[in-house]
Amino acid sequence: MTATVESPELTRTVEPDIPALIDTHRERRERWYAHEVVPWEQGRNHRDEPRGESQATVSRQVRTAPVLNLLTGDNLPYRHARISGAFADEPAMAEWSGLRTAEEGRDELVDITGTPIEQAERFEAGLARRQRT
Repeated sequence: MTATVESPELTRTVEPDIPALIDTHRERRERWYAHEVVPWEQGRNHRDEPRGESQATVSRQVRTAPVLNLLTGDNLPYRHARISGAFADEPAMAEWSGLRTAEEGRDELVDITGTPIEQAERFEAGLARRQRT
């Protein structure tokens, strides 16, 4: 079954569980901010010094992931408006939509900065820093 405005049965079925799921998500999520994981001090102007495939320090699959993420995340305002509109009368779904939109928006701050190679390198550097702490 597809959940649409015309067939809200699915959302009515899960609505009572959503507040507890939101609480669980908030308790378990790992909070992070772009300024903590992006090594801005290592930034360079790549117009004068273009990057190439040979400079990649991570696999092609890892370098492709941020591009895919950017392509799917690029429509965030539209998706949020559609979801919010569809569930305007359901407070738990509206809260969940707002929470996820805020988190996705924060993620986009990192996704839109730099080339896929730079994004993958920043991700790898941030992951290494987290593992050290």
